[in-house]
This record gives sequence, C-alpha cells and structure tokens, in this order.
Amino acid sequence: MNSDAIDDLIDNDKVEEETKDLTNQKMDPSKHVKVMQDFPRQSAQLDMKTEMNFDPGDDVIDNDKADKENDDLTNQLYF
Repeated sequence: MNSDAIDDLIDNDKVEEETKDLTNQKMDPSKHVKVMQDFPRQSAQLDMKTEMNFDPGDDVIDNDKADKENDDLTNQLYF
C-alpha cells in the first residue's frame, strides 16, 4: 500500500469514529435499549387488550345456537 492509501484508511477511520460519536450524542443508546427491552411487554399487553376487545364480538358472531336458529327459520320460510 502506498502512503496515500494508508492516509485514506486513517481518514475513513476518523470519519467513522466521528459519525459514531455524533450518532450516540443525538440518539442516546441507553434510551433505545430501554425501548427495545420494553417492547415485548408492551406488545403482549396490546395483544391481551385486543383479544379482550374482540372476544365478545367473536362470541356473538360464532354463536352456533344463533346459526342453528337462523337455519331453522330459513328452512321454515323456504321449505
């Protein structure tokens, strides 16, 4: 390698280090770690809330007794 190539590598390393430092200053890594650690818990909570909200509706929609009653009424009307 010639000295220009070595100087370029050194300059690239300096730019990379400066970029990393600036990124860490702007985006506090400890906050991002906390968010990433909290994500599974918050996701599970959202899943539970969603399930609780949709369960009553599912019970109404999937009510086999109501389906049978509808079928019986339909059969009485058309047959």
